[in-house]
Amino acid sequence: MRLALWIFAALILAGCATRLPTDYAGPDAGFAVIGIGAKWNTQYSSYTFVFRRIGEQETGHLTYFQNNQMRARETDYRTNDEAGIVYVANIPAGNYEIINFSVFLNSGVYQSAYSSRKPFSIPFTVRAKEAVYLGNYQANGINGKNFFGMPVTGGAYFVVENRYQKDIELAKKRTPPLPIENAKDMTPNLKNVGSPFLITTEQAKSIKQ
Repeated sequence: MRLALWIFAALILAGCATRLPTDYAGPDAGFAVIGIGAKWNTQYSSYTFVFRRIGEQETGHLTYFQNNQMRARETDYRTNDEAGIVYVANIPAGNYEIINFSVFLNSGVYQSAYSSRKPFSIPFTVRAKEAVYLGNYQANGINGKNFFGMPVTGGAYFVVENRYQKDIELAKKRTPPLPIENAKDMTPNLKNVGSPFLITTEQAKSIKQ
């Protein structure tokens, strides 16, 4: 329970803008592969991971549109517990880092976006004509209460797993030119990341909401 409260306290309403391309087609283009999904009882409009070149400020987005009729795509995997996509981004070769996330909700009446108050760093390297795997991130909704004590949505945390083989194969089906033979696995060690929003499967078992 303490872990759940820590996660909720660290959230902040926020929004992000994107500039870096994820459909880059230059000769130095490489591929970044990431699994993004959500548990069946977690429903938002989108889940985004924000990245940038190390040492620079411009950012790009890796996004799963869950409940967005205009931009949603068919899921790549679906079970009794979760559903999501395997996102393949084409970006220029270089050294990058994921620095935050954004969980966005558009209810039709109001809009809200939740991010971490404190940015984190998940470094990864993209090489021309090669693929790098960044891990699989499953969103779990956080519920809070409003002034009247009624339950309200309060963002999400992500259970991070290494699903390298499965996700790379799914990515290859969606993007046939993907060079998976030399794909590098860069699923993060969460001890080095230190974010309360990125937790292991074992840590997730201790959270009761």
